[in-house]
Amino acid sequence: MVTYLISGFLYFSFKLNEKEIELVKQEKTDLTNQSNIKQNNDLKWVYTLSSSFIIGIFLYPKQSGMSQFFKVIDFDANKWSFFLTIIFALFGLAGSLLSLIIRNKNIKLLWVLIPMNLIFLITIPILFSNVNNKFKNIAYLITIGFQQMLYSFFITIFYTNSYFLFDKEKFKNNTIYTLIFRIISSSIIIILLTFVSIKLNYFITFTIFATLIFISSVLITISENIIMKIKTKDKLTDNTNEVEKEQVE
Repeated sequence: MVTYLISGFLYFSFKLNEKEIELVKQEKTDLTNQSNIKQNNDLKWVYTLSSSFIIGIFLYPKQSGMSQFFKVIDFDANKWSFFLTIIFALFGLAGSLLSLIIRNKNIKLLWVLIPMNLIFLITIPILFSNVNNKFKNIAYLITIGFQQMLYSFFITIFYTNSYFLFDKEKFKNNTIYTLIFRIISSSIIIILLTFVSIKLNYFITFTIFATLIFISSVLITISENIIMKIKTKDKLTDNTNEVEKEQVE
């Protein structure tokens, strides 16, 4: 009887200690999960705000920037405005049609950001080179045309991906915050770029614009890759847990 009582007491003590260990492990796991959730949320906001920033200023070379560019190269846009409108409309239409094809695909923004920045990298040296203004004009208009097409891709992929980043309950509020940020940031940047263009030169302004796009692209690429890795890891963890539950049952 004494042996039984001692054994029972020791077993009971061990079970209590085991529960305490499990509680400590659970607390550590919860803290880790909370840290991961916070990090993931921060990355989502970096991704969302950086993308929204690009959307806000991306068409600056076509809108406010175009008249400033034509002024620098002394080009009369009125004679060619009809043809330019048609050309840009065709690029935009091509981008919209291709966007319909890829809208349900799981595509990273990286594949839009790479050609986007490559185009700027090619265009900037041409603007500062000693080639004639006609060649600069052609290069600039081609750049804007591809911009129009890539813009359609970018928006489609961004809105498709961002919809799955946040909970449905928070998505509406987050969209409003993002829109406010886009309006304020793009307005400030466009005013500053216009000021630089007036005081210095539009080619310098275009370089600053391209640099801002590049910085935002880096932030998007880094945050996007980490988010995708976390998402893949969580999916594997969920699948593993489901398999373990099935084995237990």
